[in-house]
Amino acid sequence: MRSPRNIFSFIFHSIVALCISVTYSYFFERFLSRCKGKKIFLNVFLLPFVNNIVSCIIYGFSMITLRKNRKFTLSSEELKHAFLSGFYESSSTLFSHYSLQYISYPLKIIFSSAKILFAIPASIIITTFQSSGNSKKSFKKYEIIISFVMFIGLVVVLLPIGSAPGLLENFSIKGASLIFVSINLGCFYDQHQMLLLRSLQSTPVALFWNSLFALCCTSILIITLGDIKQVISTLTNLQELVPIIIISCHHTLSQFFLASLKRKYGIFWKNVVASLRRCISLIISIVLFGHSVTIQQACGITIVLTCVFLAGNAETKNRNREK
Repeated sequence: MRSPRNIFSFIFHSIVALCISVTYSYFFERFLSRCKGKKIFLNVFLLPFVNNIVSCIIYGFSMITLRKNRKFTLSSEELKHAFLSGFYESSSTLFSHYSLQYISYPLKIIFSSAKILFAIPASIIITTFQSSGNSKKSFKKYEIIISFVMFIGLVVVLLPIGSAPGLLENFSIKGASLIFVSINLGCFYDQHQMLLLRSLQSTPVALFWNSLFALCCTSILIITLGDIKQVISTLTNLQELVPIIIISCHHTLSQFFLASLKRKYGIFWKNVVASLRRCISLIISIVLFGHSVTIQQACGITIVLTCVFLAGNAETKNRNREK
């Protein structure tokens, strides 16, 4: 990454990924504030459905225009990873969006930031299936230390001290449980998406197949759990459809640039951009959408986000040593 061209490409991917991710968070919370309490269905079912349609269109067009690594058929192994990544993504999104009925959006960002702590069950399962024999998951020293410090940061955020609730307003254990399930499902999604990216050697192609299977899973959920009449009425109402399409475009582009950043420059720089996005999104949410935060909670958020950065840095150094 030392040549001027690679440096420019890295800066371009980082800035664009950060800007699009932040604007996505803004439009998403703006959408939530408008449909809060009356149109839960739009957030939980219809928004992921339109997200996947837009993703299939954009990634499909990108795949057609590629000069190399175009792939319209998949091997059995690639098909398995594409299906599982789509299934886990749609399931994780469903739980994540539904949790917003019970916790605030800033608190969801904080929980998502503490992924290394909440995703311990998923990491044990993934490592067990990947490893040969009966070898068990062994946690590295830095993982234990960072997870412990991150746990303290979350306790500081969630501990009700004083009369001001801050981010704990309307907080419920049910919302935290839904986020816990969503994060663990997201870990399985990340695992299969990374394997698909490595196999196909093309970000648009991998994301197209992932979005296609996610669309199939979301469609089945809408048919079985949703209201078809409400889907049709929303899709034919431009006033409701346009904001959803705008959010979907930002989500698709954000996903593309973050995946490209991870594939080309490693998980560490992707985590750096994601951490900056969370910081800016939290500030925007608190300032523009009226969420209050206490000094105690601000200290806890700082601890959590610092641990996210340190975990990514330590993981990168550990992988470099293994190579």
